[in-house]
Amino acid sequence: MRVALALLMVVVWSCLALAQPAPEGILKLTAQGGATLEVPATWKETRTDPGLVVREQAAEPAAQKPFLIALAAIEEGPPRDGGVPWLKVRDNIQQAASKNGRTVTLALDDTAITDITGFEARRFFGELTSPAPAGAPAGTTARKVGIELVALVKDTKLLTIGIISETSASDVARAAALTIAKTAKLGP
Repeated sequence: MRVALALLMVVVWSCLALAQPAPEGILKLTAQGGATLEVPATWKETRTDPGLVVREQAAEPAAQKPFLIALAAIEEGPPRDGGVPWLKVRDNIQQAASKNGRTVTLALDDTAITDITGFEARRFFGELTSPAPAGAPAGTTARKVGIELVALVKDTKLLTIGIISETSASDVARAAALTIAKTAKLGP
């Protein structure tokens, strides 16, 4: 769960990003035995670690595409012998963000996502708030952005897909997170 939390921290550093073309590139995570996801090939990779990948795309106003940041993380998940503690997953993400001066407020969509084959899945949505940067001009306020997360659990692994966007682009962010999540596969 720490990787998912680190995922949120990286997102804030990058700001916001995404376009909504059909998935066509491959994103690979190597930690925890690996995972692959399909993402738009046009998204720029900004960070790659074994358990975390961050990609973004600048806004394209002429094409009505908002700026989005896409994050994917894999880490150890809950044991197989019990239900997935979705509220604990949410609480861990929120707590990790607060350690870096950010506030994440997430709601859990109680409806199971049933069209992602082989995974138990839930959606989280909410806001991420970053304080004004150090040395910013007087009057600079905190920045709020929307966050859409899809958490997938299988074989004691937790795969998290997050999309950060302006709050006005939450529908696009939700669609992007779900589209990417549906391509998830565990393994190298």
